[in-house]
Amino acid sequence: MEGTPAQPTRIVDVAVQSYRKPESLIYTLFSLHRNSGAWVDRVFINDDGSGEDCVRHYRDPRLQERLAPWKISVRVNTLRTGYARQVYTQRSPATLRDRPLRRIRARQITERLKRFLGAPPTPEDDVRYQWAINTTDKACLFVMHDDIRFSGDILDLYLRTQSETARLAIVGDLGQCWSCGFTAVCSPERIMAGERPHTHWPLTPLAGKPFPRSYGRSCRINEWCCLLNVGVAADFSARGIYFGNYQDRGDVGAYWFDKVLAAGYGFADPLAGRDRGAFYHHGWQGHAGHSVWTGQMPYRSSDVRDLLASEFGYTLAPG
Repeated sequence: MEGTPAQPTRIVDVAVQSYRKPESLIYTLFSLHRNSGAWVDRVFINDDGSGEDCVRHYRDPRLQERLAPWKISVRVNTLRTGYARQVYTQRSPATLRDRPLRRIRARQITERLKRFLGAPPTPEDDVRYQWAINTTDKACLFVMHDDIRFSGDILDLYLRTQSETARLAIVGDLGQCWSCGFTAVCSPERIMAGERPHTHWPLTPLAGKPFPRSYGRSCRINEWCCLLNVGVAADFSARGIYFGNYQDRGDVGAYWFDKVLAAGYGFADPLAGRDRGAFYHHGWQGHAGHSVWTGQMPYRSSDVRDLLASEFGYTLAPG
C-alpha cells in the first residue's frame, strides 16, 4: 500500500453502490487503494439486487487479501432493486413537508408516495449510502461511484480541506452546471469565492420556466467523489432528509445540500477551477454509470477485466 501512514484521526470508511458492474467497482477500489489506501479502514459495498453472480466477486477472499488491510463489508438491498430514484421510508413525509416555495400537507405527500411506489416503506438502509452512514464509526465517509479512476491522493486533499474549515458538511466536486439555468452567470469558482447567482440559490431555474415559481435542484456537491461529515448526515437522516435520496426535484444529495446549508453548515470544493484529472477521472470508460444501469449504454466488461489484469494482476473468479 503506497503513501504515508495515516494518522488515526484521518481514517475514513468508504461507501459505494453496486449494480451489475463488479469489474468496474473492483477496478475503482484497486485504483483508490493505490493512491489513497493509507486513509481507509472499511469499504461498504451496498448492492442494488444485481444477483449472486455479481455479489460473489466482492466476497471473494482473494479481493480481501489484495486490498488488505482494508475490510470489505457487503450488503444486498432487501426491497429496492436496480436503479432506484426516490425511495419512500417511514421518515419521508417529514422530509417533504417543508417545500421551499409551496407547502403540501404531510398526509397528502405520504399518500402520493405510496401510490407512486406501490409498496410499503423501504428499509432505511436501502437508501443509497445510508447503510454506511448508519454503520460507520468514523467521523467522515468517502462516497464514490463505481466508475472512478484515481490518479492522485484525493483523500489526503479532502481530509486536509475538512480539517481546515469548521462546520463543513461535505467536501467534493461542486455543481451539475450542465443542467443549471444559472450557468451563464455562475461557476463553482464563483460560488467558492462567496458569490451567489440568486437569493433563492441553491434552487436553480428550469429551462423556459418562470423562476422561482418553477425550479429545479442542479447545485450540490456531486456524490460520485466526495467526503461526507457523518455526524451531519446522521442528524439529517434522523429528520428524514437522506443524502442518498432523490427529493424535491433534485438528483442525489441536492435537497440535502439545500437543507444543510440552511442549517448553517458549509461545503468546499478544493478543486474548483483546477484540473480534477490530477486526482480522479469519472466516467473514464466513455459513458456515465447511470446510463449503463438504465440500459442506455453498453457496458464493456471484458475491457475492464483486461485492465484489472494488466494494471493490478487481478482476475475475477470464473463461473
